[in-house]
Amino acid sequence: MAYLKLCETLKAETLGELIQFNKDRTDKELPAGTSNQDMLKTCHNTNVSQEEYERYIAHAEKYGRDLGVNKIMDDYNLNIILGPIECHMVCFAATAGELLVGAPLAAMPLGDLNFNGRPHGLCAMADRTTMPSYSVPERI
Repeated sequence: MAYLKLCETLKAETLGELIQFNKDRTDKELPAGTSNQDMLKTCHNTNVSQEEYERYIAHAEKYGRDLGVNKIMDDYNLNIILGPIECHMVCFAATAGELLVGAPLAAMPLGDLNFNGRPHGLCAMADRTTMPSYSVPERI
């Protein structure tokens, strides 16, 4: 909980506002070696039809949830999956998140990276019985 009190509250509600937030705080949010917002800008400038959006959601539900996270948890009798926050696990968690699956995600800070000073830590993805959504920070 002490860590969360040190964090600046993000007031961005749109992708454009997040891009601007990062730009306004380049020294903290976009240090050397991680200073690229191209993916965010590409997403911000992409127009997706309702039909495409529904197709993407169906794909994420099938491969990210049904044949992805849920299958792994069921096949190996897991309650929780841990991994480094810097890996692609966060992308999978997005497909397994509140909207699609209901599996909560928690980030646990471990320290700062030596090469760029950015925080790093563990990412935990779990079923709701193991980690009820959004209640973990209050328990830390």
